[in-house]
Amino acid sequence: MTRPPRSTVSRALWRSATQAAEKTQLDFAFGATQDKSSFRSAQTQIIAHEHISAPKRQANAIEVPLVEHATPISDVSAFCRAVISRIIPDDFWGHKEDGEHNKKVISSRVDQFIGLRRFESLTLHAVSQDLK
Repeated sequence: MTRPPRSTVSRALWRSATQAAEKTQLDFAFGATQDKSSFRSAQTQIIAHEHISAPKRQANAIEVPLVEHATPISDVSAFCRAVISRIIPDDFWGHKEDGEHNKKVISSRVDQFIGLRRFESLTLHAVSQDLK
């Protein structure tokens, strides 16, 4: 049997048609004198309804480009830096000036990583450069 349709109306028609088909099959199994036309009409009802197109969009509907939903790189980078600063304790970075320097280096590498394009890469060696 085919897969049920996705829309609610289609599912309702699918259920009623399959119930009618099952009833017809049971009647055939127990020797009822019905013909196969009701089973075929149930299948035809499903097939005919699957070809009905989806509701059309309104002519005055405003379409927003997908790019409008994108988050700026600076916001993503700021979020990642904030998470890193909350998770990693200050003692991890080092003492006094070295710790501040290391934290700035890693923050700049996070910015660099977030700004990479699809096929660009950033090695662990490049991230660990300039750490004290």
